[in-house]
Amino acid sequence: MNSSVLFSLIVMTLGLLLACGASIKVLINAWRKHFGWALVVFFVPLGNLVFACIYWAETKVSFILSFVGLAMMFGGAFAVPEVREVFMKDLRMKMGVTEKAKAPDLAAQIQTQRNKIEALQGKFAQEGNELTKLYQQLEVQRKALKPKDTDGITKFNAAAAAYQTRNTARKEMQQQMDALQKELDRLLEERSRETAATTRAGKK
Repeated sequence: MNSSVLFSLIVMTLGLLLACGASIKVLINAWRKHFGWALVVFFVPLGNLVFACIYWAETKVSFILSFVGLAMMFGGAFAVPEVREVFMKDLRMKMGVTEKAKAPDLAAQIQTQRNKIEALQGKFAQEGNELTKLYQQLEVQRKALKPKDTDGITKFNAAAAAYQTRNTARKEMQQQMDALQKELDRLLEERSRETAATTRAGKK
């Protein structure tokens, strides 16, 4: 047993004795006040705190010493390298579980966003090809129109309006793709930050 462990055990033992002695002193003071207070201090959680607050002048020394003893106990335990390593390892494991639990969710969001963009891009390209053909057909119809062909002009105007509607919808589709891409960039940046933070934590 090395000196640091021995010193930690001594501190923990002294802290335990101090905490127990101070707690017993608070219990004795409670008994002197009333039997009911003794029961409260002994059985009720935080009963000693309530008693100390009410009779602070008489119990402040014992109450403070009990917390000093507890601090010595935990401080001595944490000073032992093996105990401290177990505590830090457990803390890192818990943090690691949290990060791993979040990672698939973020990856799933990224993949979903990419799927949406790809689907929209395919639809956008297909609609572009169809609108190009439709525009060419409208050009042919427009050149073939005769001023007195009222029925033909009416049909052409209807077809041109339908083309304009589809073209407007395609522009809105482009805006949707831009918004989806912006969100995808944000998710990728967030994943990069998390990866960098995990790497730094691993190096420490």
